[in-house]
Amino acid sequence: MTNVLKDKEAGADWQKRAVKETTGFAVGALFGIGAGGAVVSAGAALGAVVALKPVGWGIIIVGSLVAGFAASKAGDIAGKALAEEVYNASSSTSWWD
Repeated sequence: MTNVLKDKEAGADWQKRAVKETTGFAVGALFGIGAGGAVVSAGAALGAVVALKPVGWGIIIVGSLVAGFAASKAGDIAGKALAEEVYNASSSTSWWD
């Protein structure tokens, strides 16, 4: 949230930044948790990976972390872009006229 404070101190549209950062975080978390969970479920369902015991669990853990991070980063980018579009559309709409 330091970007929000920087925007506020600079006189920029800090509310827009706050909306983008919050939405990016939420969508990134949702995507990351979903992808990580899917990798763990797939690895456990395969059985062969789990049968390798420590090595298999290592593969599942590392795979879920990598997939979760990648999905989280993609979700953050998508969430920020979506939030900006919605914020701009909302800002240009006259709600009380």
